[in-house]
Amino acid sequence: MSSTSKIGFLLIHGLGSCSAVMKPLEDFLTNKGFKVLNITLPGHNTFPKDLLKIGWEDWVDYCQGKLEILMKSCPATFIVGTSLGGALALYITAKNPELSGVITCATAVKPFNFISWFVINFRFIHYIVRWIKIEKISSKLVGNPQNWAAYKKIPVKSLVEIAKLLDKLNPILGNISQPILIVHSENDKAVSIKGIEQITSSISSRDQSIARISKGGHVIMLDEGCTQALTEIENWIDVRI
Repeated sequence: MSSTSKIGFLLIHGLGSCSAVMKPLEDFLTNKGFKVLNITLPGHNTFPKDLLKIGWEDWVDYCQGKLEILMKSCPATFIVGTSLGGALALYITAKNPELSGVITCATAVKPFNFISWFVINFRFIHYIVRWIKIEKISSKLVGNPQNWAAYKKIPVKSLVEIAKLLDKLNPILGNISQPILIVHSENDKAVSIKGIEQITSSISSRDQSIARISKGGHVIMLDEGCTQALTEIENWIDVRI
């Protein structure tokens, strides 16, 4: 299959990182001949303060614009997102019934720990506490993924923006009827594996597949779980194209 393949994939990374998080998947799909757009969300891969200017709608609009470009040349288009990117992928899928399928990695659509619950219920907190220093807790939450290009601190406002995104996403999850693969590490300390059930119980897709990754953690594509995740994704794609 050549680079002119009529099958396309839009890849979306998580909060505070960049397209490098999805590079192994990008290379894998490209080598199989698919057309791939591995995007970097607004406010990322520059300076953390740039996230202060970005709302959840900016992320959605950017993803939608890139999707429309991809769909012009690829009648069969899939969307893949990790963490925040997974929530964005679900939102875009719910709004675009013509999409061929969706893959989420390390994604939750409801509060999954005390911090996420607190931010969702007390959103004014970002006026009091402006930043979370990720570098101090990253090894505990995500382990030590290779080549993880991420901000060392993240504005609490961005967590509030994710809460706003989830406000809009949850009521429309039932619109998702496309095939879905949900990939989640059993050792993910950042986003609970309960995220699997949160998604499966809310969508209307009859074609639902789950891949529980036995190794690694939150940054699936850059840690020990990558090989298994790529195999699961390949097997899922092969059945659906």
